[in-house]
Amino acid sequence: MQRASSWQRGASLYSLILRQTFPLQGGAVLLGLAIPALAVYPLHLQQQIIDEAIPAGDLALVLTLGGLFLLANVARSALKFSVVYLRGWIAAVVARVLRTALIDAQRRRPEAQARTSLGSVTSVLTGEVQPLGDFAAEAINTPLIQGGTLLGVFGYMLVTDWRLAAIGIASLIAEGVVTPLLQRIINRLTAQRIQTLRKASLDMIDAVDPSHHVLIVHALRLIRQVYTILLRMNFYKALLKVLRNLIDHCADIAIITVGAWLAIRGEIQIGVIVAFLSGLREVRGPWGELVSFYRRLADAGVKYRLLRKAMNGDPNDIATALEPQVPRSVPPRRRDD
Repeated sequence: MQRASSWQRGASLYSLILRQTFPLQGGAVLLGLAIPALAVYPLHLQQQIIDEAIPAGDLALVLTLGGLFLLANVARSALKFSVVYLRGWIAAVVARVLRTALIDAQRRRPEAQARTSLGSVTSVLTGEVQPLGDFAAEAINTPLIQGGTLLGVFGYMLVTDWRLAAIGIASLIAEGVVTPLLQRIINRLTAQRIQTLRKASLDMIDAVDPSHHVLIVHALRLIRQVYTILLRMNFYKALLKVLRNLIDHCADIAIITVGAWLAIRGEIQIGVIVAFLSGLREVRGPWGELVSFYRRLADAGVKYRLLRKAMNGDPNDIATALEPQVPRSVPPRRRDD
């Protein structure tokens, strides 16, 4: 790995990540490439159990396929554990490099500047560097693993029956349309909340004298505005969650209905329907991870540019790195209800 101080030669966050953690990133990617295959294989096993082993009354085949199903999921869990462990290692390396570089930059400053910027540097060291390390841990392997899982499952679904696969794709497209629209509203409200709180904080700082009644009243008015903004944010967050879950449930119902119709016509078997329902659950996680990843990518880029500016320029610019960043218009992670 490179010397910690060599980070400044990099033109981007990704160049830093690759230089400092290339072997670890390579290991995480190699391990992660097997995860999509182990996400698809259990779907095929489910179909075989229902369509072949059960109708044949072959208990030995049921046990064999069930054992393979268990082994595939155990192997997948072991790979995920290894990738998560390597991610933690990568995050620690990048955080150490950035903290060391920040300390080096502080050491090279004149004494007066170093004393002035000490508080900001301490805040960056303790609070702002770690999120960049956490992003570095997933910067390369998350798109590959989650994207590979998404393509693998949908590839299996398309090969098995394109009509049912089209339902799953349509549900993701619907979420892809609804989510950014509502998320942009939430982002605007988030920005308003942050700005309003800052104004209230400045009023309270300026109102050092109890006689400054006007400033205190204005601060209280701003706090009430924050309350109203939070209520609106909660409304749109709840609406977003409900709509996404509704789309998911509609997709499940459509798979069952269309699948049952095709099964009655003798065009597919029951195991295909079960496999497709499991497949939809498999792709919802990676889909959410991918859209959330691009939000974290944008935020990490902003924080990294501010950190470089603070290290290379005016030490007072370090305070800028502490400004909260408004998330981009992509959805946060979620757990399916």
